Amino acid sequence: MLSPIPEKQRHEVARQKVRNAPEQAQKDMAALLACTAKVGVTRGEDVELFYLAALLLRAQDRVEEVLSSGEFKLHRCELIWAALAPHLKSAGYELSKRYMPGWTNHDQLPEGQSILEFSRARPETNGLGAFDSRAIHATRLAYSDQVVLKVVCTRPGTLGDEEVKILQYLNSPDLRNEPANAAVELLEVLDFPFIQSESELPSGFHVIVMPVLDSIGDFGARHTLDLMQQNFRAVAFLHSHGICHRDIGPRNLMVQDVEPRPPFTLRIIDFGYSFRIEGDSARIVQSTRAPWVGGQVQAEPESDGDDTTLYNPFKTEMYSLAFTWCMLLDERPKKVQELLDRMQDLNPDARPTAAAASKELDDILDSMPSWKLWKVFRQAESSLRRASLRVSVRLRMRLPRFWTRQRR
Repeated sequence: MLSPIPEKQRHEVARQKVRNAPEQAQKDMAALLACTAKVGVTRGEDVELFYLAALLLRAQDRVEEVLSSGEFKLHRCELIWAALAPHLKSAGYELSKRYMPGWTNHDQLPEGQSILEFSRARPETNGLGAFDSRAIHATRLAYSDQVVLKVVCTRPGTLGDEEVKILQYLNSPDLRNEPANAAVELLEVLDFPFIQSESELPSGFHVIVMPVLDSIGDFGARHTLDLMQQNFRAVAFLHSHGICHRDIGPRNLMVQDVEPRPPFTLRIIDFGYSFRIEGDSARIVQSTRAPWVGGQVQAEPESDGDDTTLYNPFKTEMYSLAFTWCMLLDERPKKVQELLDRMQDLNPDARPTAAAASKELDDILDSMPSWKLWKVFRQAESSLRRASLRVSVRLRMRLPRFWTRQRR
């Protein structure tokens, strides 16, 4: 949604639904809050998912099973996955045994053994963190491969209510084969299981299925500038369809087809902040105004405003795009740096459009002699390796485990 309902208001609505919950559900939620690890029930939608998890676990007679878990018990934010596990398996997707019925971990950390050593030997003891609790790895039973499952809410007014529609649009037959379309592939959309209740329940939740991808910083990238070029073209493609991602950053840039060798295919994930406006894209890109909704890159001066301050999100996206590649690449050709500087102009109106920036980057790289490009590639390779180590520090958030391959 362009201007979602403020988080404080969404949180209060969720709390009210919990206060109106049946007596047994309230008892179960109180017990689960006291017993489970204190991670991850913060936003309004997280509160609603916790409520739904309590109802589903009670319907499955598993509340006591969860309450009896030992030192490596489920986190609060993981309860929804434990509650959804039987439904997901019936749909063809199996979670790790940590979330399946019958898993009760009574283990204590052996004396003299570190948590890291123990978790390697018993991977089911590893829980999800607060930042990555909405998505999880699963095995697709029909193909015996790994996929990513993500809980989304399509209820109007929530942040992310357009994610499914936008992904379905970008994965339509006409657009999926467009070379500049870097949106992550949408494999399937699953409904939540039916829950019998006399009270009003949170609505609009679904599970979307996507492929497992590799982090952009997980490998030496001789073709780093090619990935940058793909990223610029991809954002220009989104804007040409009236779509603004609103959370472009290193954590949301992934790579497909890493093996056996380059060239690599860039993929953009997490359209949870995105919106789409139909109509004349050129006019939309110039005239759209909306409040700041957040994101991993704090654009200036837009992020300094309050909920009443309106800005052009398409121009802010240009700042985020430039800032991202300034983080990922220490060594940049002079003309590329000049372009990135203009994209981060403190006057948003002075920033180029995505289409203009993409064309300019293409022209810059096309005009560079091959020997100079080779030198830039070598510099970019070591630069991207260093960037993969510092991104989490500068963003104060880890790279998303749930999107990356589980390496052995």
